[in-house]
Amino acid sequence: MTIGMLLFPCHNLKDPSKMTKEHNIILYGYTYSPFVQRIQYYLTLRGIPFKLCLQPPILPRPDVELLGLKHRRIPILAIGRDIYFDTRLMLQKLEELFPPGFTLGQTHMDGDNKNNSKKHDNKALEELLEEWTVTRVFPQASFLIPTILTQDPKFIKDREEYSGRSWQTEDIERLRPEAVVFIRGCLEFLEKTLLGDGREWILGTEHLGLVDLKSMFLSSISLSLYLFIYESTQFILLRLFLREYGQTYCTFDSVALMHPGP
Repeated sequence: MTIGMLLFPCHNLKDPSKMTKEHNIILYGYTYSPFVQRIQYYLTLRGIPFKLCLQPPILPRPDVELLGLKHRRIPILAIGRDIYFDTRLMLQKLEELFPPGFTLGQTHMDGDNKNNSKKHDNKALEELLEEWTVTRVFPQASFLIPTILTQDPKFIKDREEYSGRSWQTEDIERLRPEAVVFIRGCLEFLEKTLLGDGREWILGTEHLGLVDLKSMFLSSISLSLYLFIYESTQFILLRLFLREYGQTYCTFDSVALMHPGP
C-alpha cells in the first residue's frame, strides 16, 4: 500500500532525463522531519527529479517493509537498486552522481594555489558545520519539542525504542533548561560569527550553497522551538538568512501531487 507520492520536477539540468534514466530516485519520509527536508531541499534546488513516498512519523511503515528493510530511521533514499540511510552519505552520493549543472554554492575554485587553498578551507568549514549540526545540535533541539507531543503514548514508545532514552514529559521538561542554553549558544554563534558581518550566505557567495544547506537545515526548527518557549526579538540576522533560504527553496519548488492507486 503506497501512502503517497510527490513528484518534484527538474530544474536547470542540461538533460535530466538522461542523467536520471539509470537513477530512479525515491525519498521515503514524512514532510516535517528536518532530515527529510534536508534531502528534499537539496534535490529540489539541484533540479534532480525524484519522488517523495510519504511515511507515517511512527512505525509501522508498510512501504519501507516492502523494501525488505527493518531500518527504523527516516529518511531512506533509494537510488536505483541502492539504498542509503544516512543523510550525510546521501548528499555525498548525489554530488558524485550528478555533477553540477546548477551549482549549489560556488565553493570550488580552480586555478592558482591561493584559490585551491580557499577551496580546501571552505570544504573543511562545510564538513565541520555539518557534523556539528547533525551530532550536537539535533540531539539537544529534541528537548525543545512541545510537550503536547510527549503526551501521545504511541509517539513516546516509538521515540524511546529508537533513541534508547526517556521521552516522558517529566524527563523532557527536566532536561530542557540545559538544552535551551545550548541551543541559544548555537543560535548566537550563527548570528554573531557566521552571519555577523551581514553576509547573505555563509561563504559570502552570491547564491545559496551546499554549506548553507548542510549547516542550516536544523537552524530553522531550532530557532522556531526556541522562540516557541521564549518570545523574543533576538537573532535578526539569522531570521533574515532563514527567510532568504526559504524563499530560494520556494522559487524552485513546484510540486504536483500524484494520487496513489488502489
